[in-house]
Amino acid sequence: MAENNFLNELHSKAEMMVHPRQTAARITMGYAVVSGLWILFSDRLLPWLSRDPDKMVILSSAKGFLFVLVTSGILFALVYVQMERIQSSQQSYIESAQNVERLAYHDQLTGLPNRERIIEFLKSELLAAAAANTSGAVLYIDMDDLKLVNDSYGHSYGDSMIITAAMHLVSLAPLGATVARVGGDEFIVLLPAMDETQRVEKLAAEIVDTLSREYEIRDLQFHASASIGIAMYPQDGRTTEEILRNADTALNEAKRLGKHCWRFFHKSLQETAYGNMQLINGLQSALTNRELSLHFQPQLSLKSGEAIAFEALLRWHSGLHGDVSPGRFIPLVERSHLIETIGAWTLREAAVFSRTLISLGHPDVRVAVNVSPRQLKARDFLQVVRDSFTEQELAAGRLEIEITEGVFIESMEECVSVLNDLRALGVHLSLDDFGTGYSSLTYLRSLPVQTVKIDKTFIDLVTTDSTRLALLASIINMAHVLGLAVVAEGVETAEQLDRLLDCGCDTIQGYLVQRPAPAAAALKIFDDETWRIRLTGNDSA
Repeated sequence: MAENNFLNELHSKAEMMVHPRQTAARITMGYAVVSGLWILFSDRLLPWLSRDPDKMVILSSAKGFLFVLVTSGILFALVYVQMERIQSSQQSYIESAQNVERLAYHDQLTGLPNRERIIEFLKSELLAAAAANTSGAVLYIDMDDLKLVNDSYGHSYGDSMIITAAMHLVSLAPLGATVARVGGDEFIVLLPAMDETQRVEKLAAEIVDTLSREYEIRDLQFHASASIGIAMYPQDGRTTEEILRNADTALNEAKRLGKHCWRFFHKSLQETAYGNMQLINGLQSALTNRELSLHFQPQLSLKSGEAIAFEALLRWHSGLHGDVSPGRFIPLVERSHLIETIGAWTLREAAVFSRTLISLGHPDVRVAVNVSPRQLKARDFLQVVRDSFTEQELAAGRLEIEITEGVFIESMEECVSVLNDLRALGVHLSLDDFGTGYSSLTYLRSLPVQTVKIDKTFIDLVTTDSTRLALLASIINMAHVLGLAVVAEGVETAEQLDRLLDCGCDTIQGYLVQRPAPAAAALKIFDDETWRIRLTGNDSA
């Protein structure tokens, strides 16, 4: 809108500029009017001044010289006024053009060049580098989790952090570099004539360290970090599209590895990206081709030794790719539009399994389904959940929704609202992977969850790390104080089980109990009395 206003202003001022024909017409008209009036009145005036022929000659000559003097002055005034108007219009035109350029090629918040400008710079630099046989680098920088600040406190706080980050980037950039803001929380640093990867590494490390800090905004402290993807030219691309795409690919790899780091682009990332595209293409038809299925893993109560819930886990046997690891394809599903379709199918299939449990005499056993941030934000998610259990005539409490802490990065307030609605329906809610991300027992009080699932990476160390064991005991105790049940995931050894029993854990899930299996195989746990006898010491039916 602002750019359109400037363009309109520019157009109107351009029209106000005096054209040569119009200028000449005005001057000529003015000169003709003055000349005509002079001739008309001067000829009538002379007889009144004198009737002597000699004096008339003198007066006539004087009249001619006076005519030249007066009209010259008037002509000068007319030309001067017109030239002033032209100069003023030209200056306004230049200022308006500069404003349009500033709007078109600069970020309005930081004043830095924007995406369009940096693309132009990069195009020119690639041509110059090719001609001079030199190299350079592009750093693609992303401020991690800034959206959480915007959603929680408002965009003015996030904008202040962006401005501060921009100032730091400008101060760190070497002579000849260009810093641009290309998105909400994204920057690019163009480094011409930079062929030493060690210098690029050093700069990237300095940027990560500098941007990963506490930001004080209006007496509040916000912690932020940064991730960087790096592409070198010409080896990583000879066009702007290739360079930016590959730098973005490297950035995604840095974020995948946990953020707060930097990564160079290399061809294996490109191959991975191509492989991901192939898998996504295959997933498009996976449901239609009946290639997806659910496996179920029981959760065992350490008090009764009986299964109290099953977690539904998605599996994909592709006709083209064979058995694809969940760790490979599930992140792709969650990042694509497919998550809503496949997620709805998963909920329906989980409800079918729950109906099977009821028919076999296990009406109190829940079925848990993992839900991604994208599903939770979908407008029809509540209806999809409601339909899944009403179609099978189930009570809502037979369904358990597992969320990870990552959903709160997107929008804490919005996600909590949806969770409250789910809880109001009667759905059981669990916080998955606790201990791996943004865990805080403090904020658990504000979440409507009923169960906390402690991640396998945490459980793995309880037999060898006394500090981790003490922390585990504290987490379990605090969760119980908050009225939450605790599930330990990834339990694989008897020693881990013993430590969990000592800490007062409620439930375990993992290979020690049973591997994920198709429905028929998973249900066999009800025929095995081993765990009930082992944990209760009661071998009676």
